[in-house]
Amino acid sequence: MNNANRSPLGSIALTDWRIVTKKNAGVLETMLARRISLYFKNTCHTPLPISDDTTETANEILVGNTTRTTLAPEKNGFAISFTGGKLQLVMDGLRGFEGLLEYVESRLFGSQISDGFSYAAKPKNKLDDGTRFIDSRLGDIRVMFYNVYGWSGYGPSNVRHAMQTEIVKEYAPDVLCLQEYGQMPPHVCYHECFTPLMQANGYTDASVHTDYVNNTPLFYRRDKLSLIKSGCFLYSKPNNANSKSITWAVLRVKATGKSFIAISTHLMYDQPGIDANAARVQNAHEMLNVISDIRSLDHAFADIPLIMGGDMNCNESSKPHKIFTAAGLIRAFRAAEEKNDNCCLHPYPTWSDDDGTFVCWDCVGGTNENAIDHAYVSQNITVKTYASVTSTVPLWCSDHMPLIVEINI
Repeated sequence: MNNANRSPLGSIALTDWRIVTKKNAGVLETMLARRISLYFKNTCHTPLPISDDTTETANEILVGNTTRTTLAPEKNGFAISFTGGKLQLVMDGLRGFEGLLEYVESRLFGSQISDGFSYAAKPKNKLDDGTRFIDSRLGDIRVMFYNVYGWSGYGPSNVRHAMQTEIVKEYAPDVLCLQEYGQMPPHVCYHECFTPLMQANGYTDASVHTDYVNNTPLFYRRDKLSLIKSGCFLYSKPNNANSKSITWAVLRVKATGKSFIAISTHLMYDQPGIDANAARVQNAHEMLNVISDIRSLDHAFADIPLIMGGDMNCNESSKPHKIFTAAGLIRAFRAAEEKNDNCCLHPYPTWSDDDGTFVCWDCVGGTNENAIDHAYVSQNITVKTYASVTSTVPLWCSDHMPLIVEINI
């Protein structure tokens, strides 16, 4: 298939087709439409035009719930039908999108589609890629640690904000610990744009007011948890643009009355002109001091469960790790009853302004032994599950994977 007259969409030339989304379509529908147009650009040298559903034409690829869509997929699934010059592609949620995208790009247009064709499916969710969290919850509390790479220009910030919102909605952590939550021109500030999205989806920011931009905020689900106390701490110099910090919160589970401490952090990273290893060792000691200070604020905090984590910029053989474990903290990966063995890090994705989509991204390589994102727990916590999410959309959004830890307290 190498010219516009050879179409997988019946006998009608590709030049007579267009892709249609609903007016003000969401990020997933928009990205799927752009991926389809790019597919035909790459395979047939005929990128299809994309428009909204205001005006109807004869031959349309309907993406999502347009005014002319009649299909309804099952939860977390997708459905396809082709009849009467309408190819309908609909999905439910993030996993429905990921399953439909994979099917469209690998199978749907591989041969000519006959009139009357239909297909429906759900992607399989697995522990290996972290998607099993959608189907099951094994712990009392689900915590997500996620470096959203707010300092990088790989892909428009508003697109990544919208997709990362879908990730949070799909995996529904009770506590959300973020890193690189910054404001660096020309990028859109996370505090101005992403925080309202989190608030609209049931989360509250536990951070207190600071005289610096807090790049390590902590959010919690206000329907499940209540805030007892919270605070922030800025690591000592060297500290690039004051981006390396601690945000902590003492939270109470509304259903049980049990309390625990959650901490989001980001240790210093390697860069020319500084001794980054020494800086991280200093950060580790400062972290232990902060934990000690939290526990001394109230006698009720003295021995309650604690989970701490984020982007540590070093692996488990490093000195900061040894400092944490020597103080009695346990690396959650080692303690987890179930886990996947991923590195949590991959090269930055490549964005195409011309096509309005990501055109290159790499899956996670290596194992957790090479990971720089970690979580630690106190000895009175049971770690049920520890896994990073490595499906398509997280690979687009950041060079770090969302790391999910489920615990019993």
